[in-house]
Amino acid sequence: MQPPPIIETLPAPAEPAPKPAKPQDPPGSEGPVLTVRLSPTQEAELEARFRTDIRRAAEAVGLVRQKPLTRKQTDDLSLVEEFMRSAEAARPKDLMRAGTLAEKARVLAEELKSAVVK
Repeated sequence: MQPPPIIETLPAPAEPAPKPAKPQDPPGSEGPVLTVRLSPTQEAELEARFRTDIRRAAEAVGLVRQKPLTRKQTDDLSLVEEFMRSAEAARPKDLMRAGTLAEKARVLAEELKSAVVK
């Protein structure tokens, strides 16, 4: 006959010490913001590229919407539309960011159009 197993009661593990509270910045103080100064010519070029990218993305979206889509294609279409909305929202404050978002929207929309519209 084997001896009964020994059962030990161990103390509960100590709870980790709470993390110190992170100091909160007052509302509206996001810290320093870096901006890029554009010449009027650079700004005009970025604005023209922005408008072209948004127009081309919108045209591709219009064609894609007329076709049956897979779930992934529907997700991609939603992403294109989100890029377009974000680009328009960023435009007044940050034309460079808006241009980047508009370009992403155009590229993804044209890839989607190529896959869907034959």
